Amino acid sequence: MHIPRLFHPELAAAKPAAAHPVLESVYLATDPNGRATLTASDGCCLLQVPVDREPEDQDGSLPPALLALASRAAGRHADTFQLTATADTLSYPTPTGRIRQERPITAGAFPAFAGRLPTGRPRARLALDVSLLARLAKALGSPVILLDVFAPDQPFLIHPLSHTQRDCLAVLMPYSSDEAFVETSNPDACDTPAASHPAGLCPALSASV
Repeated sequence: MHIPRLFHPELAAAKPAAAHPVLESVYLATDPNGRATLTASDGCCLLQVPVDREPEDQDGSLPPALLALASRAAGRHADTFQLTATADTLSYPTPTGRIRQERPITAGAFPAFAGRLPTGRPRARLALDVSLLARLAKALGSPVILLDVFAPDQPFLIHPLSHTQRDCLAVLMPYSSDEAFVETSNPDACDTPAASHPAGLCPALSASV
């Protein structure tokens, strides 16, 4: 399979010794229409990204560390990296040859999650600069933050979750040059090319939800 280097599904997999060992892997699956995806979860969050599957690839679990190694072997200038997953072997190319290893057997099946996904049209869509949020969270000294959203034309208020820091506060302005979010009754309108907007974000389109 060919995997875009933009994606890092291994980062969403559970750490070793997790309550559900099957989540310690990244799962390759192909739907009846031939669409192949890699899915990873740690039990709290889940990530799914598309990949280009090759005929020799077999669905099933993949060790997260191997994806990182294959991506690194492709080089920083490559747009994709290759990982071949046959029934019993995993391999990827390197400048000096192909690295192969036995494909481990993972007990259990990856949890069925499709039925738990929300359906229908969302009431609102928020576009957030996560690097800015991470910076504010670090400045507040809290890895978990509370985000208060009042209205599209009002700032976000950000608080640390810890009660010992209840007097701390951060404010994120929504309509600055680095537009922070979108609230709209037409989420499809946000699917315009990112390059058409200065900050790569969809501008606020509507105040109604």
